[in-house]
Amino acid sequence: MKTSVSVLCALMVALFLLPGEVFAGPSALQTQYGPDGLELDLLSAKVSGNVLSVSMMLRNPNEKGYPGVTFALEEVNYIDNVKSQKYSVLKDEKGKWLAAPLAELARGNEKLFGTSVTVGPGKRTVFWYKFPAPPEGVTKIEINIPEFSPFIDTTMGEDQH
Repeated sequence: MKTSVSVLCALMVALFLLPGEVFAGPSALQTQYGPDGLELDLLSAKVSGNVLSVSMMLRNPNEKGYPGVTFALEEVNYIDNVKSQKYSVLKDEKGKWLAAPLAELARGNEKLFGTSVTVGPGKRTVFWYKFPAPPEGVTKIEINIPEFSPFIDTTMGEDQH
């Protein structure tokens, strides 16, 4: 009984005194700001084999909803800090983009694909991209997402699998 009361008291302290730390969600490596006060967090950039995986979270700290943000995949890229070479989002063997969530876009008569996310007031949503891994010796990259400032000097982690 004493153990149950102690656990319950500890849980109450965590819920009431530390709510920001308990429910904060993933921590960002970097944050950039975009249109209408939207915030874009870089959550991870990890190399596993020949693939660089990047995950991000779009946050809307505003009191009103945002109808949606779409990033054309042709415009999403990273640049390595050694050769200043640009790398685009990968496609699989069937030509499908390695990113999510995917949406088909129309630009004039042209059909494009992108990541499309909608964030309500005070909400957040996560999305990701897969790129070719940078060459040996590259330790930092610049990740570019349309309508947001670049994520400069991003250090990549390695997958521990």
